[in-house]
Amino acid sequence: MIYLLRANDRIKIGYAEDVAARVKTLQTGSPVPLTLLAAFPGDRATEAALHRRYAHLRVAGEWFRADPDLLTIIGDPSTVTTQPREFFSMTTQTAPPLSFVTLNPTAAPSLRLSSSFRTLDHVLGGGFVAGSTLLLSGDPGAGKSTLLLQVAAYVACRGYSAVYATAEEDATQVQLRHAT
Repeated sequence: MIYLLRANDRIKIGYAEDVAARVKTLQTGSPVPLTLLAAFPGDRATEAALHRRYAHLRVAGEWFRADPDLLTIIGDPSTVTTQPREFFSMTTQTAPPLSFVTLNPTAAPSLRLSSSFRTLDHVLGGGFVAGSTLLLSGDPGAGKSTLLLQVAAYVACRGYSAVYATAEEDATQVQLRHAT
């Protein structure tokens, strides 16, 4: 499905199999309310054609200036592609705004758990915060997995729980790295 999403004076032209789930995901990372303007059948080729057609309005990535020319595709679906497609406009939906928590600057600092690596603890602001998640990225072979497995072992030896999750290594690779 092709969808048009509005955020203030910007329109996102996107593609998603599940538009409602995509809007929910995008709203999670947006400080402003997002409004679903329309959705209609289409594929990635249709999305790419729309991006090319409105390139002169592009702000960044898939986001475009909310120009009347762009908004005409909501009312005239035949302008979307050269192939006629069935079009339907969804009821305008506004995803719930992102909520923010007010921090108390006078509150006692949270306890932090050392990683056993002074430099890593420094980068983390003094160590791990209980219940937090850490995403570490970098070039292949930089030592991310080895470092994090050593940290997980150190934390576990002190009676805390640690989870090492990877999407790019199989169990054998993790086991080999742990043994070194």
